Amino acid sequence: GTGTGTGTGTGTGTGTGTGTAATPAAGPVKPAHPAPPATIPLAPPPVPHLTPAPPDVELHPFPMPAQPAIDEKATGTVSTIPGGVRITFAAGAATLNPETHQALLAFGQALSEKPHVRALIDAYSSGAVDDPSMPRRMALSRGLAARSVLMNGGIASTRIYLRVIGLPKAPTANGGQDYIDIYQSDAVP
Repeated sequence: GTGTGTGTGTGTGTGTGTGTAATPAAGPVKPAHPAPPATIPLAPPPVPHLTPAPPDVELHPFPMPAQPAIDEKATGTVSTIPGGVRITFAAGAATLNPETHQALLAFGQALSEKPHVRALIDAYSSGAVDDPSMPRRMALSRGLAARSVLMNGGIASTRIYLRVIGLPKAPTANGGQDYIDIYQSDAVP
C-alpha cells in the first residue's frame, strides 16, 4: 500500500515540475508570437529577374509556362507606344525573334521595378472578317507567348492582363494587323 503511495507522489512531483517550467516559458512566448509575422511583409521580396536561369531549369514549384520558341528568322518588329511596346508578328505566326523577345524581357524588367504596376497585353491578328474565331485563336497564342516571357522573367501572372481582341478595328499605320500591344497600366489614362 505504501509503495503505491510513493509512486503517486513521485508522479505528481514530476507533473508539477513540468507545469512550473512551462508556465514562465508560456508567458514571454505568447506576446513574441504575433511579432514575427508582422515583420515578415516589411522585408522586400526576393528579386528573381536578376538571375535568369536557362529555360530548362524549374524556377518555381508551381507550373511555369514554357518559354516560347525564339526563331532567328521569325518576322517581327518592335515599336514604342505610350507606356510600352508594340510587337508585330508574321501573319499566322506567334513566334518571337531575338529582337521581339528582348523587348518583352526589357518590358518585364521595367515592370519588376514597379510592384504596383500591371502589364496589359492587347493581342490582335489578321484574318477573314467572316471567321472571327481564327484571328482570336492566333491573337491568344501571341498574347500567351508574351505572358510566358514575362512570367519567366519573374512577373507574377496576377499582374498580367491579357485581352484577346482578334481583328483590330483599325490596322496599324503600315497596314499590319498581326501585333500585340503591351503596356503598363499606370501609363495609360
